[in-house]
Amino acid sequence: MAQAQTATPDLMEQYNQVVDSHRVYLNQLQAAFDKECERIGNESKKKLETVPEEDVETRKQILMEQQQKLDKALADLKHVATQKSNEVRKKLEEIQNLRDQQTLNIEQELANL
Repeated sequence: MAQAQTATPDLMEQYNQVVDSHRVYLNQLQAAFDKECERIGNESKKKLETVPEEDVETRKQILMEQQQKLDKALADLKHVATQKSNEVRKKLEEIQNLRDQQTLNIEQELANL
């Protein structure tokens, strides 16, 4: 019985570590996304500086390319975040299932006393 009781806090700690690790990962992912968006914006700005304001079609094309790159960056962000979140969800479910099983085992042991 003592083993089951000491394992539950370990599982809770493991659960919290997975959550904290995922939070850090998402923050890093957001920072990388922000940096990529800034890079795309700066790239477009440099291109626009070389095109006369009267050349509306070229300027429009540059902005459309920028939008396509930003849309792709966002789609990539969503894909990676969803994939990683699904992996984390599965891991958390596994840990919770172990915790539930330990709780049941403890309750059974107590009932047998």
